[in-house]
Amino acid sequence: MSVRISKYRCAVTTILLALASGCVARQFDFTRVVVDENLGGRTAIGDIDGDGYNDIAVHTWSANRGVENDGKISGYEYPTWKRHSILEQGHIFGVGIVPADLDADGDNDVVTAKGNDGEAHVFWYANPGGAATAGWEERKVATVEPGSEGSLSFNLERLNEFQYHSRLESGYEQGFRTILATESDRPYISRWWPPGHIIGWEHTFIHEIADLMTAVATGKPVEPSFYDGLCNQQVLDAMQLAAAEKTWVDVPTA
Repeated sequence: MSVRISKYRCAVTTILLALASGCVARQFDFTRVVVDENLGGRTAIGDIDGDGYNDIAVHTWSANRGVENDGKISGYEYPTWKRHSILEQGHIFGVGIVPADLDADGDNDVVTAKGNDGEAHVFWYANPGGAATAGWEERKVATVEPGSEGSLSFNLERLNEFQYHSRLESGYEQGFRTILATESDRPYISRWWPPGHIIGWEHTFIHEIADLMTAVATGKPVEPSFYDGLCNQQVLDAMQLAAAEKTWVDVPTA
C-alpha cells in the first residue's frame, strides 16, 4: 500500500511541476501608452461618457498643496484618451477621486476634494450625460472641520481599529497612527479574547443584548438610546430626500 501511495504522489508531483512550468513559460505583453505628458495626479477608472468602456478621471493638485487656484479635474476618453475638462481651475487638494452615479441618472459623476492643509471641502460634479464633454455642475457636499487639538477617523470595515492624530505632539512626530482597540480596558473587550484578537460584526449584537439586560437589572438608561436612533434615522431620511430632489433638505428636530 505504501508503494502505491508513493507512486500516486510522484504522479501528482509530476503534474504540478508540468503546470508550474507552463505558468512560468507563459508571457504577457503590455504596451505602454502615455495618456497625458503634461498633467498628472490622482486617478480613478470608470465609464464617464456612457459608451460601456472605462475612461480615466484625474484630479491634479494645485500648487503649494492647494493654496494656488491652478488645479484641474479631467476626464480622458477611451480609446483615444482625448482630454475633457471637468474643472479647469480650482483649489484642488486631497487624496483621491471617485466616479459614482450619485444622482441615479445612469451616468457616473465625479467626487473629489478641494482645499488645502488648513481647510477641506468635498464636492461632486454632476455628469451632463452621455457624450457631453462640458457643463459639469459643481455641487458641494460638506466642509471638513479639523479639530483644534487633533482628529479621529474610523472605518466601519475595520471594526477593531481607529486612526488617531494629535496636534499637541511635536511637528516631526505628528501624523495619523493606527490603534488596535483590543486591550481589556476598552468597553466590552474584557469579556472576549486576549489583546490582539479582534471581534467581529456578530459580537455587536451580543453587546446590545448585554446592555439591554444590564439596563433592566439596574434601571439605568442605555446609550445610544432609541431617541438617538430616531435622530440618526431622520438624518438618513433627509439624505435620501436631498439626493432624490437634488436640493438641500432640513433635518427635523425630534
